[in-house]
Amino acid sequence: VIISISTMGIIENTDIVTKVVIENGIHKTVSLLSLSGIFQILAASAGVVLVIINKVLELENYQQNWLEYREMAEKLERERLLYVTRTEPYDEENAFPIFVEHIEGLLAKEIQKWKAVPKQQQNNELLEKAQKAIDKNLNTKTE
Repeated sequence: VIISISTMGIIENTDIVTKVVIENGIHKTVSLLSLSGIFQILAASAGVVLVIINKVLELENYQQNWLEYREMAEKLERERLLYVTRTEPYDEENAFPIFVEHIEGLLAKEIQKWKAVPKQQQNNELLEKAQKAIDKNLNTKTE
């Protein structure tokens, strides 16, 4: 939209910063910055900012974490609705223990997923430390 606006005739011909140049005794006005140029700079800057924000969000996995959270929330809500409406497998006389067992099973799976993330990070840190120690040892021997 900003680029489209910058190509409009009124904006394109609006000079903001000009310079007077004398060539062969003739005064000429040269445009150094136009309103169209400002709009183009603004559009390019906005594009760069959007790319940076997108990559930061992608690196931190915010979207993936949110999707996993929503998936678990929907599973828990489904179990609750099955229990409240006494739909199978909760159509028995004493269905509460079954409900608790299903909910605990879902939560246990989720906890296992979240515990796996720090282990992976910890393993990566250990590998980095080991590599640094090996590199340091090799450098010491070569000296």
